[in-house]
Amino acid sequence: MTLSGEGGEVVVELDPPVLVMSQRLSVGRTYHRTVSVTNRSQGPTVLRWEEFPDVLYQAVKVIPQTLSLQPMERREVKVEVAPKRVGPLEASLACEVENGSRLAFALYTQVSGPLLKLQEANLDFAADASRGQGEKDSHNHKRMRRNGKVALVTGGGGGD
Repeated sequence: MTLSGEGGEVVVELDPPVLVMSQRLSVGRTYHRTVSVTNRSQGPTVLRWEEFPDVLYQAVKVIPQTLSLQPMERREVKVEVAPKRVGPLEASLACEVENGSRLAFALYTQVSGPLLKLQEANLDFAADASRGQGEKDSHNHKRMRRNGKVALVTGGGGGD
């Protein structure tokens, strides 16, 4: 019996291989982006994406975590990002490719903290409303309140 044929390593491409999310993300929200995965080989393959524990890293995962691709097949996967802390977010997820080389995907974005909006317009920064007097802070700024409005007075060094 004679067996002949050709074989080769499975080649899989990601588009894009690096995902830069230009919008600022917010802590506590979940975001989704789509990435295309293409099997450029003559044989089928299975992809298995690694998943980081949410406690150690920002929560970034690929859905579905396991994906079968036929020869020359192109599919889309969803990248789910759920930021847990403020600052730059850089993540790299590896993918095991059955009968092929390990694949990596990178994500870069910025994460903002919660925004604070004051509803109360009648704030008192230790000012005496009746005389328009205020207290100086550590930067020699004077906070004053007159007619329900707060002003931060930054004097040039002259007398008060």
